Amino acid sequence: MTNAIQNQAIEIVFQPIVKGPDEKIVAFEALSRWLHPVTGTIGPEEMFDIADEIGLGPALGNYVLEQACRSAKPIFDAAPDIELSINIRPSHASGQNFVESCLQAISVNGLKSQRLVLEFTENDMAQNYGQIGENLSALSAAGIRIAIDDFGKGYSSYARLTQFPFSLLKLDSSLITHIETDSRVSAMVSALVSMTRKLGAELIVEGVETGAQYSKLKSAGVTRFQGFLFAMPMTADDLLTWLKPRSPASRDRVF
Repeated sequence: MTNAIQNQAIEIVFQPIVKGPDEKIVAFEALSRWLHPVTGTIGPEEMFDIADEIGLGPALGNYVLEQACRSAKPIFDAAPDIELSINIRPSHASGQNFVESCLQAISVNGLKSQRLVLEFTENDMAQNYGQIGENLSALSAAGIRIAIDDFGKGYSSYARLTQFPFSLLKLDSSLITHIETDSRVSAMVSALVSMTRKLGAELIVEGVETGAQYSKLKSAGVTRFQGFLFAMPMTADDLLTWLKPRSPASRDRVF
């Protein structure tokens, strides 16, 4: 893992997030993966599990944070109002230097704190929340936004939502699998949209893959979307190229 960090074998790619009826690109999520020379590509969850097991979770987290901000700088230069979203693990977020690392990463790269979103899963935020909560409060005060990721994946506690200083709630893709055929799913999503708004936040649905899903989600009141229907994850250079000709009329989708 140390060699992977030193040799830059951790790749950062970005997936756009769109909003509203005109599908305006409002954010992009940084996704990391380990290009292992023997076993091939290792996804982020397994990669961070390995790092945590050997005590390198914070080091890997800092590396991904720094690289994501550095890679995203040309994107911010081209689209200054866009947001960068980065997944954070509890081993990283609970560190005493976490706040300093985040502020330094955006400062060194000339990014605005208001354009950074840190994503945590609900279960991750519940772990060691004392120190994590203090860090998140400090980052929120600095203008950085917090998102709860994978909501609805496994057991979710609505009571916990009142404990976390979040402004974005990301609905797990597993909850919309049958939205095209089951009206109860649409009703549930609509209720979640209403609840999220009343909490002063906004709902994002990830894993949108079909036009039918997209149509049902819009009817349920969802305004932010992420998934293969809109774009695959891509490198920063490819994302810059992809952004240039984008307009509502020119987006290619399969309905």
